[in-house]
Amino acid sequence: MKFVAKADYTLGIKDAVKRPEVHPNGTTIYIDVEPKLKAVFQHRTLSHVEIEAAKAQILNNGGPYAFGSVPGRDEGNINVQDAMQEGYTSTAHTGYDVYQNLTMFDTADPRMCPPESRALVEQFLLNHYDLGNLYVRVDDYNLVPPWPTYPIEGEVNIEGVVAYARAGGFAQAALDYEINSANREELVTALELAVAEEAKERADRDALSAKV
Repeated sequence: MKFVAKADYTLGIKDAVKRPEVHPNGTTIYIDVEPKLKAVFQHRTLSHVEIEAAKAQILNNGGPYAFGSVPGRDEGNINVQDAMQEGYTSTAHTGYDVYQNLTMFDTADPRMCPPESRALVEQFLLNHYDLGNLYVRVDDYNLVPPWPTYPIEGEVNIEGVVAYARAGGFAQAALDYEINSANREELVTALELAVAEEAKERADRDALSAKV
């Protein structure tokens, strides 16, 4: 299971199990038998789908941000709750992406979650009161086609799909949807190329703007 939270979020799950031992000098010491179990959310590259899933599931105080913080008026950051109260909007801070603050915890990753504890950790995360408030689950999010007439099954006009995606700026959304649904190899390859071309075009435009 994959969960997404605001930056630097850690959730304690189980305290360490210790065993008392009597030292030769008569003092009692405690030896860790089982280490403390916790979910430490870490910065990972999130897919477009995972970011959209986080956006869709929770809005702090009805505002437009799922997690994170937005720049203050002068310097530093202001938390989301204060930002909403003061009327901050996404358009007030052009170029700032609050979702860059998101972190992930993946129970399938043994570097994050011991395999032998996975069932316990998942059950804990699915039932903790912070779910839907400080973190959300993103791997069970229902994908929405990038446009209403997107060919979900059957034969597909790859050139037509790619051309429409490029024209509407949907290439990344189409790629994410295709990979997580029908996953047709030729279409995925074509959409990956379209996404790469769009990225190069953006980089070229940015470079040109920087020179002006």
